Amino acid sequence: MLIELCFQLGLPTLRKFTNMLAGLWAGDNDRAAAELLDSRYARQVPARAPIRRAPAVLNPTRVGADGEHIAAAALILGGWSPSIINADGFDIIAVRGAATMRVQVKATKKPFLPSQYQWGCSVGKQKRPLTIADCDVVAFTALDLRRSVFVPVARVCEQITFKLPIARLHEADIEADSLRSVTFAL
Repeated sequence: MLIELCFQLGLPTLRKFTNMLAGLWAGDNDRAAAELLDSRYARQVPARAPIRRAPAVLNPTRVGADGEHIAAAALILGGWSPSIINADGFDIIAVRGAATMRVQVKATKKPFLPSQYQWGCSVGKQKRPLTIADCDVVAFTALDLRRSVFVPVARVCEQITFKLPIARLHEADIEADSLRSVTFAL
C-alpha cells in the first residue's frame, strides 16, 4: 500500500501523512486506515485510495512474513547475519563467525488468552512436530509486541503448540537473553 501511495503521490507528499505513518509504525492498522480515509487525498480521489479498493492491505495476512522480519531484526541486534530463505523446515539461516543457525519462525498476531500467547509449532501440511532435522532454533514471535523469543528446537520437539505468559514477552531483555541461551546450546 505504501509503494502504491508513493507512486501516486510522490515521496515528499507521502511523508506529509504523518498520522497514518505513525499508525503504521505503531502497528495500529485501524488508526492508519482511518487517517488515510480522513485525508484530503481520499476525498479527492476516492477510487484511487488503496484502502477503499483493498481493505486487507492494512491488515495483511502475511503473519509469517512479518514474523520472519521481526525475528531477523532481533538476530541482527544479537550480532548474527540472517537471511530469510524459507527452506523446508526453516525460514532463516543466520551466520555469526563460523556458527550457523537454522531458524523456524512461528508468529501470532495477538495473545491467545488474556494471560498468554500460543503458537503452533508444527510443520508441513501434515502438521507434524518440528525436529532437530528441521531446524536448530524456533523464534516465537508476537507481532503486536514486535518481539521474538528464541527456543532450541529440542525444547519443543513432540509439541504441537507452545505457550508463554504475556509477562514473559514484556521482560526487557527477552530477545537478547533467549538468543544468548540458544547460541550457547548450539
